[in-house]
Amino acid sequence: SLVRTINKALAEATTRETVEAEVCGIIAQSNPYVFAWIGEPDPETGKVQPRVSAGLEEDYLEEILVTSRDAPTGQGPTGRAIRTEEIQVVQNIEEDPDYEPWRDDARERGYQSSAAVPLVLGEMHYGTLNIYSDRPYAFDQAEQDVLSELGNTIARAIERTESRRDLHTFREAVEQAGHAIYWTDRD
Repeated sequence: SLVRTINKALAEATTRETVEAEVCGIIAQSNPYVFAWIGEPDPETGKVQPRVSAGLEEDYLEEILVTSRDAPTGQGPTGRAIRTEEIQVVQNIEEDPDYEPWRDDARERGYQSSAAVPLVLGEMHYGTLNIYSDRPYAFDQAEQDVLSELGNTIARAIERTESRRDLHTFREAVEQAGHAIYWTDRD
């Protein structure tokens, strides 16, 4: 049901911002999930910058530091998903030693498990979708498989909207040029 709802929203989305906002909003309203956000790593600092979020947050993203580097702040599911380009899950936030940098903030908000889904299409990296549940062990293998496939679908939707935007920008530039434009191709 969640995937169908997201697919419908993705089919109607015309911008990357809309894609990301719809995905996070739909996930955050779906049981057993309570919070979702999409972030991308800064290439210089490695800090994962949130792009959009929805759900039970209460300033969570302002309180934590997540990085993509091989450091303590990069050992959680988000950092690992960025480095491996594979879904990463913490089934029990209370017991996972790698979740130490964020445990208190997650505990305050009732987050008990989380998953990080890379949004990758070929060589293009569009960030990571992060999902939190208010119960431990919310991400069994079937759930992880569905979320991995959903990550691919989201990446394709982002790519589609960005291609449309680029085509629109090019079309406007050509129409406003005021001069003849010749397109040549030696092949």
